[in-house]
Amino acid sequence: MSVDKDGHYFFDKDEVNADDLQARLLKVHQSDPDAKVFVRGDRDTVHGNVVHLLDMLRSAGFYKISFEIKSEALKGVPGAGT
Repeated sequence: MSVDKDGHYFFDKDEVNADDLQARLLKVHQSDPDAKVFVRGDRDTVHGNVVHLLDMLRSAGFYKISFEIKSEALKGVPGAGT
């Protein structure tokens, strides 16, 4: 799952609107209620876009949510990001 700075949502790298995303989330949760979801936002994503995505995930029944983060602080550190 990801969201960009303009509030566009992506499911497995495919852009989807909010209604389609909610339908996909419900379908996935029905087939695997214990699925873990990974959330990404681009560096310019506003907080509200991520919160809205989290709200959609919770309303579909997902509570095992992890964030994928790329830290600028780790650039140039040997072994970082590998």
